[in-house]
Amino acid sequence: MAEKDKRDALRILDANLNRAVEGVRVVEDVVRFLHDDGKLAAKFREVRHGLRQAAAMVPGGTKALVSARDSQGDVARNAPAVKRPDGGNQAAANMKRAQEASRVLEEVSKKVAPTAASKFGALRFRLYDLEREAAAYIYSDGGPRTIPKGPFIYAVAGYSELNAGGDYGLLNELLDARVGMIQLRDKDCEDGERLSRAAEAAKMFARRESLFVVNDRVDIALAAGADVVHLGQDDLPVAVAREIAGGRLRIGFSTHSYAQAMRGLEMEPDYLAVGPIFASPTKPGGKPVTPKLIERVAAKSGKTPIVAIGGITPGNLREVFAAGASGAAMISAIAGAKNPKSVLKKINGIIRESKSI
Repeated sequence: MAEKDKRDALRILDANLNRAVEGVRVVEDVVRFLHDDGKLAAKFREVRHGLRQAAAMVPGGTKALVSARDSQGDVARNAPAVKRPDGGNQAAANMKRAQEASRVLEEVSKKVAPTAASKFGALRFRLYDLEREAAAYIYSDGGPRTIPKGPFIYAVAGYSELNAGGDYGLLNELLDARVGMIQLRDKDCEDGERLSRAAEAAKMFARRESLFVVNDRVDIALAAGADVVHLGQDDLPVAVAREIAGGRLRIGFSTHSYAQAMRGLEMEPDYLAVGPIFASPTKPGGKPVTPKLIERVAAKSGKTPIVAIGGITPGNLREVFAAGASGAAMISAIAGAKNPKSVLKKINGIIRESKSI
């Protein structure tokens, strides 16, 4: 290869390496900081490092690429910006930017470093796979809201409890108290009525901090506009639910033993529920697993939030958070109280204390 041709190839490689790495970094940071998905962000980081490693395979390595750079002489240096069809979606634009640049890297490096070309090609296809994994974050209107940072309360109540008196009295009090998550537990009615109730409740979550959770049913959660669907051991697998949801829902999963919790973590839900922690009137047949199980599961859960459920009251709430739970599901202690507002005020005081520890 003539010296000029080699230098031109190195200039193209240098420019597109920068484009690819910068594009991947933008998407990585969107996934990491805006959506708190550390596992997926790590996959983009691996690709970014892989691009650098492939570039090092070019004769002369990174030094040769930088030496061939001619930023001042680049005719596209001051080219006007082109309006893209992605409507200003920076994550989408940079995803495509990285893919396009990796294709150029693959083709041009065939002339100067066939081994590098092979690696660039593999990374290009890796980006296609990651685009599918990150589609909910890249192409939606921001994706589903993230699970609250702990400690938080996860209120669970039936429709008749949330809508006591026909004015959603309890639901309003929960929203006013900024409860982290609120689940509509609605099992004993036909699907049409269940959807109507969920959709009616969902309207009240607009511009509120609380996340709206629908129990068991992915279809109803999607149709109602919920933030989260909560699945039990006998419901759809997390992976199937996630495929159906298409990135529009967070997904929680219930477990009742250490073995179930370990299998549940492998499914990568957005949070894992563990319980019953204490004896619970809503789970009369469930044997309490005690806060010790929270400690064991939390030690293995990484960044997956653990939600403790079962028999939790203001009296044992501190113990649950101290064991490692991010969230505490409460049913009877709130819904069955004569003065839920007073109970919620006490609970929020305990949460503030736990945050300061």
